[in-house]
Amino acid sequence: MTPLRAKYIRDLAIRGRAARTQQSYTSYVADLARHYQRSPDQISYEEVADWLHHLIQERHQSASSVNIAVNAVRFLYGVTLGRDVQGLLASVPRMKRNTRRAEVYARSELEAILTAPQQPRDRAFLMAVYAGGLRLSEATHLKTTDLDRPRMQWRVREGKGGKERVLPLSARLLAELETYWRAQSLLEFGRNRLGGDLGLSLVLHTWGQQLYFHPHLHGIVTGGALSANGQHWRAPKQRKFLFPVRALAALFRGKFLHRLRQLLNAKALRLPAALPTTSSAQRQWLSLLYAKRWVVYAKVPFGGPQQVLSYLANSTHRVALSNRRITAVDEQAGRVSFTYRDYRKGGVVQTLTLSAREFIRRFSLHLLPAGLVRIRHYGILANNRRERDIAKARAIFERRGRPAADLPTLRPLEPLLCPHCGRAGLRLVGWIDPYGLRHIWRLGRLIFDSS
Repeated sequence: MTPLRAKYIRDLAIRGRAARTQQSYTSYVADLARHYQRSPDQISYEEVADWLHHLIQERHQSASSVNIAVNAVRFLYGVTLGRDVQGLLASVPRMKRNTRRAEVYARSELEAILTAPQQPRDRAFLMAVYAGGLRLSEATHLKTTDLDRPRMQWRVREGKGGKERVLPLSARLLAELETYWRAQSLLEFGRNRLGGDLGLSLVLHTWGQQLYFHPHLHGIVTGGALSANGQHWRAPKQRKFLFPVRALAALFRGKFLHRLRQLLNAKALRLPAALPTTSSAQRQWLSLLYAKRWVVYAKVPFGGPQQVLSYLANSTHRVALSNRRITAVDEQAGRVSFTYRDYRKGGVVQTLTLSAREFIRRFSLHLLPAGLVRIRHYGILANNRRERDIAKARAIFERRGRPAADLPTLRPLEPLLCPHCGRAGLRLVGWIDPYGLRHIWRLGRLIFDSS
């Protein structure tokens, strides 16, 4: 490295230029030296202008790229070499950029763009970039600790000029990121424990028994992992559960308390009076929580494909409240009554009565935004891997002499028969509800209560 180059990089670092800026500026100055086969301190302003013209006419560089080159040589001659600034600005002007009217997409077009990626990672990355107007370098530095869920904000680090900023966090983006990160944590646990990729199918539910907002995931996980080369199926040593419950308990304890510590440090929690408020007392309190043994219940593995389908059928197409749980609708008083299970009292069924306004408010909490997918698949069950990796797993089982169980065969729907003449070909055109109202099926699919 020449002394001039070393001094140039030093001056850039002293003035706080980012690493990518240093790299770009140094690259353009080196290109200028190669163009004339001389050291930059021996090149005149007129020659610099000819070199910029060469970038535009011969290399067809854009105005943004040319202006980066202008900034690089201005810094070289004005700061590192200490030349005349006025003459430099007159001889090396910035290139005028042609401004274009921004294209405004319709909402349906944006939904199609944001939901186009098949990989959950790519979809979450694209949504984060769009929602925050992020640069590539800003998006790659985004971490889970940058999300402030209580305030619905997120912090963008490593911005242009080393600046940070705080942006509003939408519920749609938060759900996308949390679903992805939760799945990735379990996939990482599988790679560390089994040395391969698990398969996950997760279903997002957002409700509790009383219709409060209670986001949680129902999911199934494969009973083993497929190795990276696709040649081995690695099952856990024990057969009763996928991972040791103590290891899972330690993982959940660490993740939960780490997030709790972040919220305490950010003063984002309203603590009861009985809990410690000073920093030293909170640290001691957290140490006691880390020392406790946490309990994790590992559900018994499924017995076969039929049990898997039964579990998924109860989770995938369920809504917040089924019709059979609604016991009374008082139109005059404007009240709705429905049943719920009180799990604090052993699952006793009780009745809750709400005003119509409050009932609608609670139910509306669980209407997902358009384009948000409730059912996600990860690992070897991901959309872009399922067909390939499941075939590899089946081949491994067959080589071991344990053919994979086939899924239950799907029987075609029997044609509807007329109850009067007994002939086939009956076509459903509508239905009559319990109140005697007639509903005609005109557009779209007929949607029945699926809970």
